[in-house]
Amino acid sequence: MGGHRRAGTVRPEGGPGAAGSAGTKRILPPSPPRLFRQRREEEPLPVEVTGAMRLPSAAALMTVVRAAAGGGVRRCREPPAGARIPAVRRSSASPQAVIAAKEPFPVELKAGRTYAWCSCGHSKRQPFCDGAHKMAAPGLSPLRFTPEEDARVWLCGCKRTRTPPYCDGTHKGEAVQGAPLLPRP
Repeated sequence: MGGHRRAGTVRPEGGPGAAGSAGTKRILPPSPPRLFRQRREEEPLPVEVTGAMRLPSAAALMTVVRAAAGGGVRRCREPPAGARIPAVRRSSASPQAVIAAKEPFPVELKAGRTYAWCSCGHSKRQPFCDGAHKMAAPGLSPLRFTPEEDARVWLCGCKRTRTPPYCDGTHKGEAVQGAPLLPRP
């Protein structure tokens, strides 16, 4: 009782009990802003009764919406007249993989080891990822896979396979064979 203070109370100068309980003031938090007007007793409640469920009337809902829109909800303002708004260029197309090679890569894979197959075509360590997609094709990411057994496989170089990361022969088609390769530095 001696050194404890109750939350929300203020004691006058002179220490505990100096002025008795008459000197204790209660501090109240500020009252929240009023969003609704007080309803008069003779006014009916703005509620429609439907079966066992009471639904608010359209007028009551509009009152809530208007009150919320007017207070506390931040809205964007229109720019001042004559203000220059910078143009934003958006690309509607997602990044596409480029053809890294027109033939598959023969690779010896070890069981249990995780590999990251380049799916964008920009890696300088084909057919594996070197992180080039982060700058060249930010929407693409490598395909990570872990073989269950040691094997010699053909990994896709054209990036058009329907069975990634393995070659399915798509590179033999005219779409890949007729396409230009990006120059490699």
